[in-house]
This record gives sequence, C-alpha cells and structure tokens, in this order.
Amino acid sequence: MVPLLQQHCYACHGPDEQSDELRLDRLTADFALRENAATWVEVRDKINRGEMPPAGEPPLPSEQIQSISR
Repeated sequence: MVPLLQQHCYACHGPDEQSDELRLDRLTADFALRENAATWVEVRDKINRGEMPPAGEPPLPSEQIQSISR
C-alpha cells in the first residue's frame, strides 16, 4: 500500500503538502482506532467514486483500485 500512496498520493497528501488537511504518510493501518478506520473508508470511497486521483493526474490501474477496495 505504501508504494501506491507514495506514487499517487503523497504529492498532495504527504509531508510537504496536506490538501484537505489529509496527510496519508502518517496515517496508520490500525483500524482499531476509529478515526483511522473512518479516514481509510473515506479514501477508499473517493477512489471508488473516481474523485481521486484528481483530474489531470494519472488514474490508478484497476488492479490497484481492487486491492484498495478489499
């Protein structure tokens, strides 16, 4: 998951920039934390709805979208 995020997300949601106040490089996969789980669900939903990556950025390959949606 980290390579996917580094390649497609960190430019806008990483250490240098946090668009919409979302910083994915510090978001853990600890779903026991309600806030983390809710954020990951929102990330997944935005990808599935085609809202991310934004217009002008290369789309995620379908196999990567499927891996996120599991």
